[in-house]
Amino acid sequence: MRRCKIAFGLLGSLFLLLSRVDTAYASQLTQAQTHKRQIQNQMAQNQDQITQQRQAAASAANQAKQHQLAVDNLDDKIAQNETETAHIKAEIDLQTKKINRTERNLQKDRSNLETLLCAQYEHGTVPYLSVLFGATSFSDLISRCYMLSLVLESQNRLMHETVSLQKKLSLQQKSQKGNYKLLVQKTRALDDLKQQTVSEEEKAQASATLAQNRANTLTQQQQMLTEKLNLTQNEIARLEEEARQQEEILRSRSSSSSVVVPALRYQPISPQKLYAFVKMKGSAFTQSDIDTICTVAQEYNVNPALMVAITGQELDFVQNGTPFESWKLENPFDVFGSWALYHTTLAQSAAYAAQIVEVKLSVAPPSNEDAIIWINDPNNSAGSGVYATDSKWAYGVRTFFNEIESYVQ
Repeated sequence: MRRCKIAFGLLGSLFLLLSRVDTAYASQLTQAQTHKRQIQNQMAQNQDQITQQRQAAASAANQAKQHQLAVDNLDDKIAQNETETAHIKAEIDLQTKKINRTERNLQKDRSNLETLLCAQYEHGTVPYLSVLFGATSFSDLISRCYMLSLVLESQNRLMHETVSLQKKLSLQQKSQKGNYKLLVQKTRALDDLKQQTVSEEEKAQASATLAQNRANTLTQQQQMLTEKLNLTQNEIARLEEEARQQEEILRSRSSSSSVVVPALRYQPISPQKLYAFVKMKGSAFTQSDIDTICTVAQEYNVNPALMVAITGQELDFVQNGTPFESWKLENPFDVFGSWALYHTTLAQSAAYAAQIVEVKLSVAPPSNEDAIIWINDPNNSAGSGVYATDSKWAYGVRTFFNEIESYVQ
């Protein structure tokens, strides 16, 4: 059966306004703390990125050095190749002179040999016999024989020299071909080395440029990080100061709480145990919902077990699968008429319920009356009206409260 609630009048409206302000501030503080964690995470990520950038810049600089070493090595090879090429060219020039000289000597000997062979072909051996038979004396014959032997020896020597020069020329020409072939190879190798040098120089320049760009980027990131760090530190200091002030407000509020019944003041009951209890009852509450109720109970110095007991009396702990479950979970305390009329958040409805309890318990109950029954007693003049019009409301809350106390202890 739905129970109709009586508004708390001007005092209730004032407490509602204060609750909304406190809840809004708590929400802002939570958002600010979340933002703080995000900034801290971003700072850590930026630091990791800076470390990576430094490593990348160092790697690029090392690559530039390696490319420069390769360029220096290629320059040495080019210089050596050019020296060898110059030596080969000098050898070719010297060999060319030798070949030219050999060709001239060979040409001369060939001419002489051709003349001799032509004479022999035309006259045969008759001139030699005519020379011998033309001797006038033995002494003249000996002289003529000697002269003929000298002629024949000269002819043989000319023949051998011609053959030797021909072989020498062939060898020199073959060696010259080898020199030319080697020169071509050295020239091609030199061109390849020069191309490699250009390529390595371009790589070295690219690596150096990359290293410089990364270094510049790193410097900019460091400057940005420094500025962001300063802003973040200021933001963190501000948030911590606000949190400290809020904690002071909460402590002040708790120490000056108007709840005069010690047993119904805030008790550090385990939210997990309260959650286990409501789940045992078939409730749709989540662990987060119970955490919210406990947080609000601490803010208003009200026993969390009493807050949960009220939800049991009002909406049977919002059973799983009950119609309009989401609406009931928003307002399980049935404040401001009922869950069907007042749609809000669980934190807001819990805050208003806790305020009612806090105001009602700001006056000590009579010595012969139970404190929970005193909350809904029409004779309780604190505030305006009662929590619920159902006269049995307080007895149900007391029953659930005792059950919860027994369970969690």
